[in-house]
Amino acid sequence: MKSEQILEALDAVDDRWLQDAKPESTGFGSKRNRLRTFAIAAAAAVILLFSGFTVYRVGMVNGWWQRPSNDPLAVVQSAVEGEINWEYTQSASFERAEIDEAETARWKENLKGSELARSYGWSDDYIEHHFLVVRAVYTVQYDHTKTWEKDGRLERLYFLRQDQETNLWEVYEAQSPNETP
Repeated sequence: MKSEQILEALDAVDDRWLQDAKPESTGFGSKRNRLRTFAIAAAAAVILLFSGFTVYRVGMVNGWWQRPSNDPLAVVQSAVEGEINWEYTQSASFERAEIDEAETARWKENLKGSELARSYGWSDDYIEHHFLVVRAVYTVQYDHTKTWEKDGRLERLYFLRQDQETNLWEVYEAQSPNETP
């Protein structure tokens, strides 16, 4: 190919791109701008979807670093050990956990028909079959320049719910046994 033919081909390409960029085609309604807006929105949606999935897979569920499991005690252990991911936690060491039958029964009765249960969309049947209270003992050290929470050897009640589709248990709340919700 001769240099003149190459220059003519480049001129033709440049003219085509310049014609597409005419002022009358730069409004929001132009096909090019609609496609660009759609592409940006789709990319943002994909990023949000994958970041949410990633957070779930690495363990952040309902504000708790945990691994949902068929074993409620394993979930609580993962939540305790997951406290190390909190910005103010210096160390966390799990000791033991057990299902607290008395607290579970007490909380089930308090939850049935309550505003709290309605706000979560829980029926009385759901509460009866998919709710547990687990009592855990562990040691944790916090950076007291970042939090006022008590540390040391702690006992805490973990409130678990079971996902009806996956049958996995997950922590949705925790409190010290003597706290009032």
